[in-house]
Amino acid sequence: MTDDGINELVGGNEERILMEAWMLPNEGDLTDAQRGQAMANFSRYLRASEITPQQVARQLGHPRGTTINELMQGKYRAGSDRHVRKLNRWLEQHARQRAACLTKKYVSIKVAKEIEIVARLVRDDQVMGLIIGASGIGKTHCALALHDKYVGSIYIRVQDGFHTARGITLALNDAVGYTEWVPGGTRLGRAIAALSGSGRFIIIDEAHKLQDRALEVLRDVHDTCGVPILLLATQELLDRLEQNAKSDKGQLYSRFAVWHHLTEDYDLFNGGKARFSAAEIKELYNEPHIRLSPDAVRYLQDVANDLGRGSLRRCEHLLRNAARHARKLAGLDSAKTVTVTAQNLESVESRLRRVRVEHDRVTHRRRVAANATG
Repeated sequence: MTDDGINELVGGNEERILMEAWMLPNEGDLTDAQRGQAMANFSRYLRASEITPQQVARQLGHPRGTTINELMQGKYRAGSDRHVRKLNRWLEQHARQRAACLTKKYVSIKVAKEIEIVARLVRDDQVMGLIIGASGIGKTHCALALHDKYVGSIYIRVQDGFHTARGITLALNDAVGYTEWVPGGTRLGRAIAALSGSGRFIIIDEAHKLQDRALEVLRDVHDTCGVPILLLATQELLDRLEQNAKSDKGQLYSRFAVWHHLTEDYDLFNGGKARFSAAEIKELYNEPHIRLSPDAVRYLQDVANDLGRGSLRRCEHLLRNAARHARKLAGLDSAKTVTVTAQNLESVESRLRRVRVEHDRVTHRRRVAANATG
C-alpha cells in the first residue's frame, strides 16, 4: 500500500461535498423531512462524539441547550428553521475540524495502516470483519476516520442503550433515517429494507459491549442485505466468539471472513514486541507549544506500549498534565512553548495513580527513560 493510499484514510475524498451535515437550502421554509433528517444527523453525531447539547450551545451562543433538546425531539416552533440551519452548519464545521485533527495524528502510525487494510478488504469483498485490540490504542480515532473516508458509511459507537438487540436495531434505524417503511414490518425490517442493495459500509465501534443477541442482529443484517460490516472490539469479544464456537454455536464465528488482532504478540511485559515506536510517539505528540525531551519520548513510548492500561489515551492525559506542571515550575503562561521531560511525566503519573502496582510501573519507566539519555 502506498503512502498516498494511507493518507486517504481521513480526508482525501474530493467528491464528498458534506461530511456529516444534511444539504439544506439557504433560504425559504424547510420541509418537515428536511428538518427531521438534519436533526437526526445532528443527534447521531452528538451521541457518537459524546458531546452534549449544552456544550454546543456554549460554542454557538444561541440557541440555548433546552432549545436544542426540543429540536432534537422534533418540536419545531416559529423561527426553528434558522436554528436547524445553524446546528447543521455547526455539525459540518465540527466534523471537518475533527477530521483534520485525525489526519494529523493517526494516519501515519502502523495501527491506522493495519486497520485501513482490513477495512478495505471488508468493504471490497462485502463481508463481515473483526479488528481486536486493547483499549486506548486509537481504534475509535481510526474508525471515525474510516467513516469520513467511505461515503455513505454508517458509524455506530456502542454505548448505554445500544448494546442490546433492540438498541442496535434502533441505532441502525436512526442511521438510515427510516427511509423506507415496510408495511406491518418490525424495526429490523425497516432497517433491512433501507440497507438492502445499498452496499453501505457499517462500522461498529466498542463492539465488545454488544450482547450476543445484538451480534446476531448484525449477522442477520449482513446475510440479508449483503452490506459489509466491520467490528472493532477488545479481546473480550474474541473470547466470547471462540467460546460460542466450542459450544456448537459457531454461526456467528463463521460469518467473520476477515480477522485481525492489533495487539497480539505486542505485550512488552511478557516478552513481546513494541506496538508503538519512538518515531510514532514523536509524530503523535507533536503539539503546538510543547516540546518533548528524548527521555520524555522514551517515557511516553513505555506508557503507550503498556497495553490494556490506557496506552495512547493515557499518553494524551499525561502529556497535557505534564505540560501544565512544567509551565508552572518555569513560571510560563499557556501561550509559551515548554519542554516536557520524563521527570515532569513521572511526577504527574505518580500523583494520578497512587497504588502500589502503578508505583512499580512508574519506577520502571524512570529507568527506561534514563537509558534514553544515558
